[in-house]
Amino acid sequence: MCESLLGTILDVKGKSKDTVNARLDLADLEIRNELQLQDSGDSYDMPKARYTLSKSKKTQFCNFLQEAKFPDGYASNIQRCLNPDSIKWQGLKTHDCHILLQRIIPAGLRGLLDDDIYQTLAEFGKFFRELYSQKLNKDVLARMKTEIPVILCKLEKIFPLLFLMSWFTLLSTCLMRPSSVDLCSSGGCTQLNGACIL
Repeated sequence: MCESLLGTILDVKGKSKDTVNARLDLADLEIRNELQLQDSGDSYDMPKARYTLSKSKKTQFCNFLQEAKFPDGYASNIQRCLNPDSIKWQGLKTHDCHILLQRIIPAGLRGLLDDDIYQTLAEFGKFFRELYSQKLNKDVLARMKTEIPVILCKLEKIFPLLFLMSWFTLLSTCLMRPSSVDLCSSGGCTQLNGACIL
């Protein structure tokens, strides 16, 4: 998720989910005319999406990542995984992706994207931060189950459909099961997705 999000926002070739096929899907479904391919005679133009950063904003975001400092043991050296000149990254560990998705991407994109897109990505990061916390109370889990459909709808209004397919599957598996809250007992906690439910 983290790599596809970064690849799409930074418009990295081969990593972005905003492809010609994704734009053709929008035309087939007759939705989001502003993102559909535009006929310009003998070729088609792909309009710039609101969720992709301009070159100067990409540089700002990469500089933010380069200058970020973390406490020992919090995250590996993310700077070593990033090549700001070509706006590429490699060697991110799973924990790095969690930290990026939950904390760093929302902080780094503040002011670089439109407010509605930034707000949705911040809510998405907060959702995962709460989901992977060490302790997760039943009332928090119940609130999260009501919030995630709204967040997914907001993401669907912003990003291409291809981008969201794996996210819908993962998140519906995580929280949409009716038995998730039933796993809790008053006498102890049950492990669910790496979180301890009290």
